[in-house]
Amino acid sequence: MCNLCNLYFFFSFGGRADVGEIHEVGEKEKIDFPTEQETGYGFCLRSGIEVSSFSGATALEMKVFVETEIEAALEYVSSKPVPVKHVLLEPGENIVHFPLNVENEYKEVKLFVPKARNLSLPKTSFLVKEIILK
Repeated sequence: MCNLCNLYFFFSFGGRADVGEIHEVGEKEKIDFPTEQETGYGFCLRSGIEVSSFSGATALEMKVFVETEIEAALEYVSSKPVPVKHVLLEPGENIVHFPLNVENEYKEVKLFVPKARNLSLPKTSFLVKEIILK
């Protein structure tokens, strides 16, 4: 199984510019904690919406480009608990690997950028270049 995903759900909450909408891969996003004061930004795939299902998949890979160092978290909504894993995104291109257990039923898989871990992050851009479900 190797499926290229063309869409993701982009969201932010907790600030003056709450947003939640489907975006296309390759669309540049902005993260601006100092300006808008959001609690966090997310890049999410939802079962039955952006992907038909996570069933049978063993991994999700997201290729992202960032301008500056960003601390992010891999988060899951699923039938069995999955611990949050923190990752450091370096300036330039990064491959973010989300391991998936075929015995778990996933409803959402997301890369989340929390303000609490990025207090000094300047206004920056974030580009999801590719998403592959394996």
